[in-house]
Amino acid sequence: MHLLREEPGQFGHYSVLVTKCHANDEYFLTLWLSGEEAVNVEKLHKEKLKKELTDDLRKFIPSIPYPKSIFVTRWRSDPYTCGAYTYISVDSTPSDLHCMAEPLSETVSGETTPKVLFAGEATHGTFFSTMHGAYDSGVREAQRIVDFNRRNTRKQCDKNQRNLASTSRLQAC
Repeated sequence: MHLLREEPGQFGHYSVLVTKCHANDEYFLTLWLSGEEAVNVEKLHKEKLKKELTDDLRKFIPSIPYPKSIFVTRWRSDPYTCGAYTYISVDSTPSDLHCMAEPLSETVSGETTPKVLFAGEATHGTFFSTMHGAYDSGVREAQRIVDFNRRNTRKQCDKNQRNLASTSRLQAC
């Protein structure tokens, strides 16, 4: 839901996502703020922020209950992200993100070996800009490593069996 107003409120124009947790049937809200409002929210104490956001949301949803807890990412002040996240420009498509997910590989004697793998929300074509996109991409790359190791283990086992078979034939002569 996008809260559209004629004039931005204390927290500017922001988006709200309502999600029901299947594990306990509770609802939670995810709010996206941008610009100076996002920077200012990071500076507020959690209890004050919880009250002020609830008051603001009650202008649109009067029956919204008071939150049990609140989590603020402080994404902007994080020294590693500095508030950045992935978005697709008008000249891009989700397939561009899939290209960024391709490993850097080396091919020697017809065998391709991945050397550098890429995970993170920026490499997920559907859930870019999200934590679950980052998580899913990590699972994807872990599976890529498992698959590669399985293939290599099978090849090595086959090679060992061939060597054993040829050694056995030599001993029989």
